[in-house]
Amino acid sequence: MKKFLFFLLFLLPWYLHRLLFSIDLNYYNQLKLIFHFPPFFFSILWSIIYLGIACVSTKIYLTYGKSGAKEYFRSLLFNYIIHILFTYFFFTMKSPFLGFTDSIMLFISTLICYYETRELDESLSKYFIPYLIITLSSTILLLFAIFMNL
Repeated sequence: MKKFLFFLLFLLPWYLHRLLFSIDLNYYNQLKLIFHFPPFFFSILWSIIYLGIACVSTKIYLTYGKSGAKEYFRSLLFNYIIHILFTYFFFTMKSPFLGFTDSIMLFISTLICYYETRELDESLSKYFIPYLIITLSSTILLLFAIFMNL
């Protein structure tokens, strides 16, 4: 029961940005992009990533405690803030450039999370590989979106 409560504690905040900032699908659909992913694709993909992060964070917290993994949780908090800001910059402000800038920062902070996780437990760091792939892919796609929508 304790593991499940910690898991929920680490999982639920990742969905908070959906309550704070609305996602304008009309804006997304009107953009000229290399290709459009259907919106449900992102929901499924990000849910899988959030589940992985929650699993890793729960395991690290129960194994090392808050003080034993201070750098991990600090880097995860920074990553979380940048992640939430993407929705605001891209969908609320409707700025592909700010979304791109945020995406670069998100990729870098995900690399840092990967490194901090690897320092604690190499097997758990593999959970961050899909997150790294998605953030790098979204950065590249947003770069194309900037130039295609000038």
